[in-house]
Amino acid sequence: MRAINKVLSKMKNAPPVTGHSITNKGNTALILIDLKGRLVEMDAKLAAIQKERASKSQDISVFQNDINKISLSANDIDKQLKQIEEKLNNHIWETLHPSYHVFIKNIQLNHICPMCNRPNDELVEKVTNEQNNCFACRIPINTNTEEDITLRKRFDEISAHRKTLYQSINSKKQKIQNIEQQIVNLDSEFSKIESERRTIQQKVREFEYENAMSDNSQNSIQPFLDEVNRLTQQKEAYQKQRDEQYDIVTSISNEIEDVITANVHVFSSFFAQYAGKFLGVPCELTYIKQAGDTNKRFYPVIDGKVRFYEEEMSESQRFFVDHSFRMSILTFFYRTPSFYIVETPDSSLDISYERNAARVFAEFLKKPNSLIITSNLNNSLFIEHLLDQKDIDLGIVGLLEIAKQSTIQNTNEQLKSIYQHIKTRLESC
Repeated sequence: MRAINKVLSKMKNAPPVTGHSITNKGNTALILIDLKGRLVEMDAKLAAIQKERASKSQDISVFQNDINKISLSANDIDKQLKQIEEKLNNHIWETLHPSYHVFIKNIQLNHICPMCNRPNDELVEKVTNEQNNCFACRIPINTNTEEDITLRKRFDEISAHRKTLYQSINSKKQKIQNIEQQIVNLDSEFSKIESERRTIQQKVREFEYENAMSDNSQNSIQPFLDEVNRLTQQKEAYQKQRDEQYDIVTSISNEIEDVITANVHVFSSFFAQYAGKFLGVPCELTYIKQAGDTNKRFYPVIDGKVRFYEEEMSESQRFFVDHSFRMSILTFFYRTPSFYIVETPDSSLDISYERNAARVFAEFLKKPNSLIITSNLNNSLFIEHLLDQKDIDLGIVGLLEIAKQSTIQNTNEQLKSIYQHIKTRLESC
């Protein structure tokens, strides 16, 4: 388009030519070049629309692939919930008469006593208002054992995770709908521009025919067309250079990817060392490309299953997969001792993981490295477990002694007691 503008500028700044026929030819030249300039602009717009459409179609494929994978995880969750539900129901009904449920239905539907087959509305009211009691003796039948409480807690945890998965699925479906609407708009714009382009092409052919039929000796358009061709060739040469440089960049990117691939096994072993000890199950890293993704990425493999999405892990798992990956990077590039800052890990950890977390951080310190951990004073035992580790040097910066305390902090005896206990233990190490 810049080439067209240059030619138009030359024509507009050219000295006026006398003679009616020559003036008409000059006008024809201006119109023809202007039309060709508009064609160049339209071609660029059409190419941009096609590129954007392809990109959005790719986004849809990626989101759909995500939905499929999350749906598989959701199906597994549904199966777990069903199993827990069956166990809970078995605990409820295992001590009852085999036909107890049939008796209840008979009372509710037919309003008769299942023992004597006589109408009994009072019995109907009893089973409706006292569903957790035996209809005969009124003794509670839904006694909660310790196992029932554990199962219900597990059921609630999995249900919350299930809700997160389905929210993610619905969110991605909404994104797909939005992108599909954007594609419809792009297609409409493409059709409109394409129609205008055909109209302009027809006009160009008409003006070119008119120019060809005119007297060649007085033809004023050819020099300008030659200039357009020269600048077009120059543009194509620059595009070729651009493509060559792109090939060089792609080659370098491939070399980097090859180096990473060659070192995945070693890097994964460091990750397995940290994440495996923390989670208590085999862990590793895989370096693969998902369907619809243009680049390879590292994904954690926990207990033999690739976790593509953060929703597939608990908060504690996400926390330590992240920190295991970071510590693996530091270990892989280890030349001299380095330091690592970890912010309040205990607030994100299940109590069952706190001891493992302390052990893994202690393992990182033995490289040797330095570790800076910020932690709130609470009921977590993470700091206690860290103090239990052997062969590591520990120090403390008591912010309660440095920073200005609030009234609540200054009067909280439990806070002071926990802090003093940690200081005493640290001095005895």
